Amino acid sequence: GYHKLVPKMPIETITLPSLNKEWYARDVVREVMLSAGFSDVYTYGFNNIGEIEVANPIAADKKFLRNNLMGGLKVAALENLKYENEVRIFEFGHVFGKTDGKIREESSFAAIVGFQKRKELQMKGDFYALKGVLETVFTTLGIKGTRYEEAGGELIASVYAGNDLLGTMSLNGFELDFTKMVTLSDAEVAYAVPSRFPSIIRDVSLFVPMSTNAGDVPAII
Repeated sequence: GYHKLVPKMPIETITLPSLNKEWYARDVVREVMLSAGFSDVYTYGFNNIGEIEVANPIAADKKFLRNNLMGGLKVAALENLKYENEVRIFEFGHVFGKTDGKIREESSFAAIVGFQKRKELQMKGDFYALKGVLETVFTTLGIKGTRYEEAGGELIASVYAGNDLLGTMSLNGFELDFTKMVTLSDAEVAYAVPSRFPSIIRDVSLFVPMSTNAGDVPAII
């Protein structure tokens, strides 16, 4: 019976869990991207092209493990542009390839910006804005010595950190080796004490006569 069971407190050594550097870096980068107006998405891990074919594909156009994230992001951007004038999305995910006949699995980070209509001059501006977001990511992760080298085809630049190739960048997107980014990251884990006081948001509506000067309102406030 239960009365014969002698209660005994277990003896356990309490230790701090080790930091998963990749997941920490994901959280940091995700905050940067969300702040820049991007949405976090998850696309299919299977594709119609790739180096590794699966034995039992889930669909005729998904016979291969994806070897990049950009293909899925382009499809997602085009689908969403049917309903929106502008789309900004990014993704973290695993990509697959082969090296010397052995399957290679890597962690990748990619983003794309899409518009229904865009002039060439505006596209150049979008490229520099996207490059600015990427520079913020590098700064936040503490990755130093980044540089861009001209690349051919649809690619505008190859992205380096020192002598390490991180990935490629086009006019409207980029894809980088996230595992390598984490390895090069020098960001420190910082702890901030949460506020003792809960936040509160209030909307204030102010009605004034039409003759009121706009500059007088903030002056009075």
